[in-house]
Amino acid sequence: MMKNRGKKITVVLLLALAVLGLGTVQASAATAAKIGKKGYSTFNAALKAAKAGQTIKLTKNCTFDINPSFFESLGFDKKLTVDLNGKKLTVTDRYSKTYQTSGSIDITQKVTVKNGTLVGSIDLYEGGEVALSNITFERMKKDNNIYVTALRDNTKATITKCKGKKVKFTAMGNNTKMTIKNTTISEECLIQAGLGYNDENSNVCSVTITGGSYTHKRAETGLEQEMLEVGPKGKLTINSGKFSVATDHVSVFRNSGTLVIKGGTFKNTKYSVGVNAGSLKISGGTFMVVSDLISSCIYNLNGFLKMTGGKVLAKGLYCCAIHSEGWDSRIEIEKGTVQSLKGSAYLIGDGKIKIGKKAKILSGQGV
Repeated sequence: MMKNRGKKITVVLLLALAVLGLGTVQASAATAAKIGKKGYSTFNAALKAAKAGQTIKLTKNCTFDINPSFFESLGFDKKLTVDLNGKKLTVTDRYSKTYQTSGSIDITQKVTVKNGTLVGSIDLYEGGEVALSNITFERMKKDNNIYVTALRDNTKATITKCKGKKVKFTAMGNNTKMTIKNTTISEECLIQAGLGYNDENSNVCSVTITGGSYTHKRAETGLEQEMLEVGPKGKLTINSGKFSVATDHVSVFRNSGTLVIKGGTFKNTKYSVGVNAGSLKISGGTFMVVSDLISSCIYNLNGFLKMTGGKVLAKGLYCCAIHSEGWDSRIEIEKGTVQSLKGSAYLIGDGKIKIGKKAKILSGQGV
């Protein structure tokens, strides 16, 4: 009798252990994200549990609900790393279901997001820093574009080896810095320095681009925006990269602040390559307008253009390589090539024009 009772107890214990083991497997299968070895069923739960300096690693596609309740708004307010691990993180807010638009993550600390797909945007607030690497930006159905905005003072964004369609990068606040490296943006690419919030502030915000490919094939919905825009308090430095536009009445760049171009290729098949009303310094790169419309490769509108290298080319019956307008316009060409092709003019306009002995001014109709 005692032996049979012992056997029954053993069977019950084994069944209990099996059930517990099965529960562990189910819990593991339901894990959305991990911190170390500990799993969490949702990204929100992992974020709530994360301590400063820890890494949240996704184990499956997740949703980050920034408005889990009507009066609650979540962001990244602690130093952390989010490793998407090849998965997708979709940011939603209280409007996402109704309007089919993604939400925006507010960042106020130093955060790294890497290795996966991000459906949603990023806003940097006072002191916030974000490093984005190997990220694919995606939009929800009704999103106009995805954006990364250094919105407030002393914020910093580094975007490295990312890609996407219809993406906007903006540096707005005082002393904001944005660095974009080896990134590919297609269809609609907008990069801005010193526009909006920064307009009345005293300190420069800057964007630096090195490498990558950036194309702009249509204007943002309802607007005609240049791909690269520099405001009065902004500075944009381009070391290298490929920049092309194929949209009516939209240039590759419009500058009213400081634009420094050291290399890269800049091409427009519908309109001017660039409009300069600020300080434009070119030491390298190739600029070409290819159009039979009346246009200019670089249109200097009461700005200061200085060339110490590079090539400015116009290819079209009614194109001009450099067109200067306004009596306050100044152009200094120390070195570099200004050339017209297909019968277009190479340099026309108003203001002061100085051409150095080492500059190459080739063909066309003249000055």
